[in-house]
Amino acid sequence: MNAPSPSTSQASGASSPARSAEFDAFGPWVDEVKSPADVPRLYQGFPIEFAAAELILKIPRDIARRDANPTMDLYDNLIILESTQLTVLTRLPDSGYNTERVSLRDVVGVRRSVNLLDGRLIVYLSDERSLEIRFNGSATENIDRFVESIRRIAWAPIDDERTAASRAPAGSSTPALESAALGSAEEGLVNACRSVLRREPQLRVLAYQARRTLRSNQTGLARIIDLLRRRCVQGIIVCASDRELMVFTRAASITRKSIPEYSNARLVIPLERITEVRVTPHERYLAVSTVEIISAGTAIRLDVTTDSPAQSALQKLR
Repeated sequence: MNAPSPSTSQASGASSPARSAEFDAFGPWVDEVKSPADVPRLYQGFPIEFAAAELILKIPRDIARRDANPTMDLYDNLIILESTQLTVLTRLPDSGYNTERVSLRDVVGVRRSVNLLDGRLIVYLSDERSLEIRFNGSATENIDRFVESIRRIAWAPIDDERTAASRAPAGSSTPALESAALGSAEEGLVNACRSVLRREPQLRVLAYQARRTLRSNQTGLARIIDLLRRRCVQGIIVCASDRELMVFTRAASITRKSIPEYSNARLVIPLERITEVRVTPHERYLAVSTVEIISAGTAIRLDVTTDSPAQSALQKLR
C-alpha cells in the first residue's frame, strides 16, 4: 500500500491457541467478514460497525498453507467499505497493523488486475496517492464485488440527461468488437470485455487497438538489448457510459513478446472527475504514447500505440 498512514495499532493477545478456527479456515480465498467472529485475530481490537458497513473483506497472506501455523497473523489486510469512507488495515512485518482511512469523495479510480495467481487492486485517490492490495488471482469474486460497490456508492448516478450527455466522450459511432481485429492473442481480453458489456448494456465500445511489436529509440548497448528482448505494447479496449470510463487491458501494458500473456486488467474512472488528458511520447519506444488521465489531480497512466483509435478516444475525454 502506498504512503502508509502513521497510525498503527498493536495486535491484542500475548499468546495464540495451539489451533484456531482462523487457522483451520485459512487459504488463498478472499472472504467476506460478516460478524465479529470472522475478524482475523490481528484486527479484533479495531472497532467495526457491522450495521454501517457495506462490505468487509479479509485478504490472506501470500503463503502456502503448509508454511502457516496457528501462532501466525494470517491476514495481510482487512478492508472495510462504508457509505462515506474506506478503511484499510494492513499487517506490519513485525507486529501490529497500519490504519488508513479515506473519504469516498477522494476515490477517483479503481483498477483490478490478475496475472495468473498475482492479483492486484489499486484504489486511486485525489491527493496523488493510491492504495494497493495484493491478493491471490484465483479469488476474484469478492474483489469484483468491492469494485462494483465502490462504483455504486462513491460515484453517484448522473440524473440530469443534459449533464450526462455533456460528460460523455465525443463521437456517436460504436465500433463492433471483433476478435479478428485484435488478433487471436487478445481473445481473452475481448471475452472479458464482452462479459461486462452483457451485464452493463449502458457501456459502449469507443475504440480498441491490437498488440503491436515495438521498436526501440535507444542507442548502443541498450538498443542491442531491446533487439534481443523484443517487447510489445498490449491490446486495449476503451469503453464508456455516461458516467464512467472503463478500460480493458493487461496487467502490464508493455511486456516481452515471446512470453504468453494470460493477464487481464480493468480500470474504471468516473468521467466527472477527469480534468485533463496528457499525451507524451514513450521514453523508450517509438510509435508508443503514454496517456495520462488526470482525475482530480491524480495521473493514471496508459501506454497506447501513437495515433491509434484508442489514443484518439482517450484524448477526447477532455
